[in-house]
Amino acid sequence: MKTKKLIQYSALASGFLAAGNNADAQIIYTDIVPDTILLPPHEDYLLDFNGDGSNDLKFHLHNGISVPDYSYQDDIWIDALAESFVWIKQPFNSGEMISSDAGDWQTLSHRYMIYLWWNIVSCEINTIYYDNWLETENKFIPLQFGSAGENYFGWVRVSIPNNYEDCETLKLIIHDYAYEAEAGMPIIAGDMGSTISCEPPIVTSSIIQPTAVKLFWDAIDGASAYKIKYRESGTTAWASANTNLTHKKILGLDCNTTYEYKMYSICADGTDTVFSAASPIATVTTASCRISDTNTDDEILINIYPNPAQNILFTNVTGFISDKLKVDICNIFGENVKTIIIENTDELQFDISDLPNGIYTINISDNEKSVSEKFVKQ
Repeated sequence: MKTKKLIQYSALASGFLAAGNNADAQIIYTDIVPDTILLPPHEDYLLDFNGDGSNDLKFHLHNGISVPDYSYQDDIWIDALAESFVWIKQPFNSGEMISSDAGDWQTLSHRYMIYLWWNIVSCEINTIYYDNWLETENKFIPLQFGSAGENYFGWVRVSIPNNYEDCETLKLIIHDYAYEAEAGMPIIAGDMGSTISCEPPIVTSSIIQPTAVKLFWDAIDGASAYKIKYRESGTTAWASANTNLTHKKILGLDCNTTYEYKMYSICADGTDTVFSAASPIATVTTASCRISDTNTDDEILINIYPNPAQNILFTNVTGFISDKLKVDICNIFGENVKTIIIENTDELQFDISDLPNGIYTINISDNEKSVSEKFVKQ
C-alpha cells in the first residue's frame, strides 16, 4: 500500500470556502497499489481509514450456491469496526460534496452494498434485495467518522463490475481513499490533494503580555504565508490569524490564561495553494493581570535577533502608538553612534555593517515611551 499525505487548499473546495466558511481543506490521501480485488467465494479486506493503527472498516464479499435451482447468492457488505463510522448508502460521483447535509447518514453495521440471487444456467438475476452498487465503476462511498468529539468526512473509491452476462460472479475492486483532516470540513469525492507540500513552522520565541502574545518562528522553504489557530485551553472553537511575516501578535486575550495554538505554512507553486500539516499543539500562558487591565497593552516589549549580529539587526517591538520611532544606537561608553527615524512597523531592521565589533545598546522611543536592549556586533 502506497500512502501520500497531502495537505491542500483544494481547488475543488474553493467554492465552498468562498461562501464564507473559515476553514482549510487538509486532505490525507492514500493510493492502494495495486488495487485490492475481492473475489469469490469469500474474501475480506480490513482498512485503517484514518491511519490511527486500528482497523476501522471491513469489506466482505461472499458467494454461495443453492444446488436445487442452480442459483448463486452474491453479496458485498461493509461493516464499521469503529463505532463512530457512518455512511450514505448511495454511490457518489466524482466532484460531489460530502458533508453533514449530503444525504441520509446511516450507521455502518453489516450494511449491504449488493445482495442478490442469480441463475448460473441462464446467467440472469432472479431476486434483488440490494443493488445500489451493481455495475458501478470508480464510484465513491461517502464516509463520516468521529474523533475526540469532532466529525470528519472522507471517501473510498470502488468498482463493482456487472459480470452476470458472462456468467461470472461479483468482484469488488477497492482503488483508493481520502479524508479531510480538518474537523467539520467537507470533502469533495475524488479530491486527492496536491503534489506540492511544505513543512509547518515551529515557534522559536515569544513576547508575552497580559492580553497579547507575539510569536516568532523561522521561515519555511516554499512558504508564502502562515496561519495560526488558537483557542483558550479547555474550549473547542479555534480562532485564526494569517500573516506573510515570520511573526504574529495575537491581541484580545484574557490575562493569566493558558491558550493552545497550532500553526500551518501556506505554500504555492503558481497553480496550487496548499496548507502544511498542523504543527504540534503548543500552549502559552498570558502574563498576570494588572490593575484595571481590560485588554489594553501599554507595556513596551522588545525582541532583537540575531544576537550576536553581523550585518543586519532585526527588532520586533510592541506597545508604541506613534507612527514614527526614533532609534539610537550607543556604544559601550554611552556614546551615540547612530540615530535613525523609522516607520513603526511589526518588524524593524537596521544595517549595522559599518559598526565596529563590540557591545551596543539600542534604544527605541516615541514622544512618550522608550525601551532599550543590548546586542553584540561581531
